[in-house]
Amino acid sequence: MQTVAIVSDQELLAQGIVHVLEQTGKFEAVFSGTNRHPDMVITTQATITEFPTLVILDDDTYAEVMTLLKSGAKGIVMENCSKEELLQAVKRIIGGGVYYCEEVQLIQLQSLSQVPVSQGLTSREKEILRLFCADKTPKEIASFLGVDRKTVDTHRRNIFGKLGIHSSLELFRWATKNKLISLG
Repeated sequence: MQTVAIVSDQELLAQGIVHVLEQTGKFEAVFSGTNRHPDMVITTQATITEFPTLVILDDDTYAEVMTLLKSGAKGIVMENCSKEELLQAVKRIIGGGVYYCEEVQLIQLQSLSQVPVSQGLTSREKEILRLFCADKTPKEIASFLGVDRKTVDTHRRNIFGKLGIHSSLELFRWATKNKLISLG
């Protein structure tokens, strides 16, 4: 029986993972802090361990995925993955392979592309980026574009993820440097 350590601050999610693993009869799930050396680790905390690690993400931002890939994550799946996908990832990682969900594979392809990062933004994202840089609030942008504020927030989060930035100041600097806005 293979041992899988669970590292999560989300108790309900951790219990669900344990249930899925133990239902197969092939895996024993233990929580971090035990004295046993696991065959692999499943974590929701985006940290890599000395053991083969599968990270479960709730958001697939470009920057976070690239950081995890560079850190040596053997697998990445989204929090809303099916139990079949989770088990497939665990089996592949324990077998010495890697497993990345479709969303992560798309981000990997984007990182390999020779197309400048700004080309990865949709026309709507570029429009919203310009409006943010014009000091418009999400509420004002939503009203101007005739969309829900949550849509604007989602676009903003996607823009930040695709560009690997974390603040409005970084967004403004990036837009100026890449000539999406001008100061004059």
